[in-house]
Amino acid sequence: MAKPKEPKVSPEENKPAEARGCAEETPCCVKNDCGPNNFVFGLLENVEIDASKESGIIIARAEYATSENSYLVRYKANDGRATEAWWSESALSFI
Repeated sequence: MAKPKEPKVSPEENKPAEARGCAEETPCCVKNDCGPNNFVFGLLENVEIDASKESGIIIARAEYATSENSYLVRYKANDGRATEAWWSESALSFI
């Protein structure tokens, strides 16, 4: 049986609110999102694609009624090409 993944925690969560430019400690301040969608990753955040270990930045996010959040990541592929692709939240990790 596969071991469940550890919850993803942003490096930003380890910084005090003032260092993040927030007036107070709130979950939406940590995630840069105060909406009901609860995105794990913020825009322009550096992430790694778990399957390939390629890394890039998040340039867009999408939420869906019946599936997990997705992120458009701009990255340099292992073959050297500059590319952008949509990835599900569970396919990405913080760097």
